[in-house]
Amino acid sequence: MTWAARVSRRRAPQGARLARRLAPRSARSGLVALLFALGCQQSPTPKATRPAVVESPRLQQLRAAESVGDAREVREDDLASRDLAVRRRSARLLARVADASARAGLERLLGDEDIEVVSWAAFGLGRGCATYGAQPTVARLVARATSLVLAGPLARAPLGASSVLESPSPALSLADALGRCGGDQAEGSLRAWLELEPRWAEAAALGLGRLASSAKHLEETTLVALLERAEARPPVATALYPFSRLSELDAPVVERLLAVVNTALGKGGDARRYALRALPLGGPGAVPLLERVLLDPARFDDAERSDAARALGKLGTEGQTALGRALGRLAWRADQVSESTVVSKHWGPMLEILESLHGVPSEARVQLEQLADTPTAQGSTPAMLRRLVVARCRAAALLADRAFTAPRLLSCDPVDNGREGQLALLRVLERGSLLGARGRRFAQLASEGEPTVRIAALRTLRQHPEFPEPAGLLTAALGAESSGVVATAALLLADQPERAGRSVSERAGRSASERHKATKQESAPPALELLAAVETALTRAFPPDALEVRANLMDAVVALGLLRTKPVLQKYCSSPQAMLREHAEHALRRFGEPERRCEAPEPAAGAVTALPRSLQRVRFETDVGPLELTLDPELAPLAVTRLLELLRSGFYDGLSVHRVVPGFVVQLGDKAGDGYGGAGRAALRSEPSPTTFAAGSVGLALSGPDSASSQFFVTLGPYPHLAGDHATVGRASGGWERLTVGDRVISAKILP
Repeated sequence: MTWAARVSRRRAPQGARLARRLAPRSARSGLVALLFALGCQQSPTPKATRPAVVESPRLQQLRAAESVGDAREVREDDLASRDLAVRRRSARLLARVADASARAGLERLLGDEDIEVVSWAAFGLGRGCATYGAQPTVARLVARATSLVLAGPLARAPLGASSVLESPSPALSLADALGRCGGDQAEGSLRAWLELEPRWAEAAALGLGRLASSAKHLEETTLVALLERAEARPPVATALYPFSRLSELDAPVVERLLAVVNTALGKGGDARRYALRALPLGGPGAVPLLERVLLDPARFDDAERSDAARALGKLGTEGQTALGRALGRLAWRADQVSESTVVSKHWGPMLEILESLHGVPSEARVQLEQLADTPTAQGSTPAMLRRLVVARCRAAALLADRAFTAPRLLSCDPVDNGREGQLALLRVLERGSLLGARGRRFAQLASEGEPTVRIAALRTLRQHPEFPEPAGLLTAALGAESSGVVATAALLLADQPERAGRSVSERAGRSASERHKATKQESAPPALELLAAVETALTRAFPPDALEVRANLMDAVVALGLLRTKPVLQKYCSSPQAMLREHAEHALRRFGEPERRCEAPEPAAGAVTALPRSLQRVRFETDVGPLELTLDPELAPLAVTRLLELLRSGFYDGLSVHRVVPGFVVQLGDKAGDGYGGAGRAALRSEPSPTTFAAGSVGLALSGPDSASSQFFVTLGPYPHLAGDHATVGRASGGWERLTVGDRVISAKILP
């Protein structure tokens, strides 16, 4: 009998009581029996160790299979191998595939003695929960968690001496899996875990946050339990995270939340970040707390202050008034403009204030006028000039209200038809009706602006059904060179097919030759041209990694009822890209094939000889100074290999940052600069892992499954909702929070 079995035998009464606490009433009887059936198979959980540097032939075969996602390579003897590295690699491969064929292997590995194997197995079961069935999966996860709790404290170690990443944690993986499965049973179990030691309680709160993200609701007993753990001694740092994933609370819970958050703000660390993000649920009562954070740079860092400004923007008139007061105190005056005041980490909170203001509070009018009139001094560095122009144009757009010919607005950008000036004009136009002169100016931006402006205009069009003749605008967008413009137009048509014109259904049945003949003879209406543009775009040769545009076009085809496109959809149904197969399957089912399945093709042979094994330091020389990444290939070898290849080729040299959300994320890696582009190479297989995203984590951006290419992001705080979906590739250092949209990478190189 193993050690774990003897412990279970000696402590059966206590174990049974613990099992009842960890499981909801509806599942207790079956889970207790399952717990001890599993417990007799367990041995003590050892400290995680890194596999040997020299890999066995079998491990090399599994590594090759993982690179192409071929779970068939995992054999029965791998699941019980004496080689720990083989079991870990098998668990990782099965967890990343997470289809019906992986279920049996994942369930068996869930009972392994190694905590890293258990973590991957739980992660995979959570990812495949919809396929495997929520109720039986939750039962297995809860039982395994109970046996781990009985075995004692969890040992956890880095992936290796040179790693910058921690090994996966079974507590986090099990809790996240329960959150992904969802349901009353999962919520009840996670609520019970809040009473356990901190590692399990913190994991439970993160799991409840995952559950809240999908269900948009938690039981009141769960909310009360979270609040109690948030103010316990010691508090559970993640206890307030689930509140940030909800949209509303009942009044009694709101009152308690405000009291708990007020206490949490006096402490530091991640608990304070989660507290700030929960505050919008507090309504007007949260405004004084948020304003206090925003105005106190000595006690709160700039990411926290950015969070506070964003939260105030969601709190109606009271929040707007507070933002106005804050801007009056924080924004620079004309005589204070210098490199040190403009290009600094304080830029983030001020930018977020300008983004979150919906009008001009009386408290901010004078300051907004000063910002709009700030001179763009000669000799300014590109970074300084960029921020001055952004501040001028954001302030001018607020002051203009609906006056799209306001002098300040038209002169805010010193570059004729500059991007910031056009975006500011668009903000003003969207506040009123898009008819007459306003509509004509809007149409000009939507058809002639640079890609980011055209994309923003097409998104604005969603909220303006009064705009006349949208079909012509969309037709032009579908023929644009920019993948992002095409993707945005297609998405609009997929969501609002009525914008194509009233007689779409009558024209959808015409052949291409009939449409061409009608165009020549009777000057075909815009809707007819639009349908032709959609079909043409669907067959267009976009770059290999431009998956989102193809997916959106397939959705548009369905919404418009273009049955003639079925041959193209059949082609995408056999694509090696999972994202394209999913959209093609949906389209074909809507087009009369309700049982259609788009199966993945046979995986190609994997080639892994060139994959890196050691840490790689990368330095980016940017407009705001040097910034560094440490790339770790342990969890995402394909992603790190791609980044290193692009770095060696000079791909990132000269690129601009295309996305910044102060306090949240900085993102770059798109030559097009609109967020829809990549490196023009085949998209990568996803390499998700059960690791957390903390401040300084680096991940690859996705638009769907297996869609990563060249875009990476750096998180500026803890963001658990990103975990388990994006590849984790390393850590960042050097002040990435100082970047803003438009800042350039002068050069990027791999350091020795």
